[in-house]
Amino acid sequence: MDSKYAYIHFIEGIGSTDQTKDGKLVQLNYPIQEGETNLVSIQEYKMFEKDFPDRIKGDIIKQDNLMNVLNLIWAQLKKEIESLSEIDDYTKSKFNNIKNGFEIDGLLKPDHQTDSSINDLANKIFILQEQVRAIQRKNMSKTSFHR
Repeated sequence: MDSKYAYIHFIEGIGSTDQTKDGKLVQLNYPIQEGETNLVSIQEYKMFEKDFPDRIKGDIIKQDNLMNVLNLIWAQLKKEIESLSEIDDYTKSKFNNIKNGFEIDGLLKPDHQTDSSINDLANKIFILQEQVRAIQRKNMSKTSFHR
């Protein structure tokens, strides 16, 4: 059974204004950096798969594999958070909530081994990931502005 989530690894960046494989101009809310790996909704994954198949790798996550993928995303997110020069209180709070509430010996453990508990944890990771990406984009716009 599929979960509600997919993952995407961007093997090539996608600009906030870019052309799809069909040559159509699309406007995204923000640019996506090469090398990003994100937890996304299935709908978002299907859009990127349709419009930018040569720039992404990814798949819809099976429910029984969701915890494995969440742990991979979590490990990467922790590294990204540690590399940020500044982190706002909201993001810090979300990070600490997951780290102190769900991490045991470096691995995430849901409250219960139910789909509902695992999906709740996935949603927490997704929200934190979105906060981290927003901070990274803000930092990138500062550095590219000053070049």
